[in-house]
Amino acid sequence: MFSVLQHSIDATGINRGPQPGHRLEIAVFYVVYFIVFPFFFVNIFVALIIITFQDQGQKELEEAEINKNQVSNFCLIEIRICFYE
Repeated sequence: MFSVLQHSIDATGINRGPQPGHRLEIAVFYVVYFIVFPFFFVNIFVALIIITFQDQGQKELEEAEINKNQVSNFCLIEIRICFYE
């Protein structure tokens, strides 16, 4: 695979021989394509997962009989009870 990348950087034109490092803009393209794009796509994927979980949690809180403050107070009380036992 790396030989294909190297050959594309060295390519000059039709009926002309390769010249090492002739098209360095292709090297920049490969860096962006293999490093920067995947980084953004992974971030978008993780953000969608987080948003989905937040929406689901919000729906469950709306359906529940208690609100967010009561849930956090309950958790704090339970932590204190477990800590002091």
